[in-house]
Amino acid sequence: MVARADVKGLAELSARELTINAPTNRILSHNQFLAMMRSGQIGAEAFERTVESVTVVGDVGVVMGNEIFTPTAASELGRTYGAVPLKRRYTNIYRKYDGQWKWLARHANVVPGPKTDIR
Repeated sequence: MVARADVKGLAELSARELTINAPTNRILSHNQFLAMMRSGQIGAEAFERTVESVTVVGDVGVVMGNEIFTPTAASELGRTYGAVPLKRRYTNIYRKYDGQWKWLARHANVVPGPKTDIR
């Protein structure tokens, strides 16, 4: 949904309490995240995610892995790193509300290293 800039889909998936520890070294609320998606401050030219671990305990799910994220040049990450593939580590946390899984929290960080070493 991020790669397609599907703000409507992200809003439906997200819990109102969504909190993101972003790879831009900022904490984003649900509303801040969606506003940045709408404005293009968060934007992707390409996005590939590899899930490495899924754990579900009761009504909480934790998904961890790595991503190759190529930001748009105009996005916040694009202005910081350039529109080049970035290797990132991520953790997404979901909670089941009334039988429906919602995205509750996320942490993502850029893995330091040569830009050509993206795997």
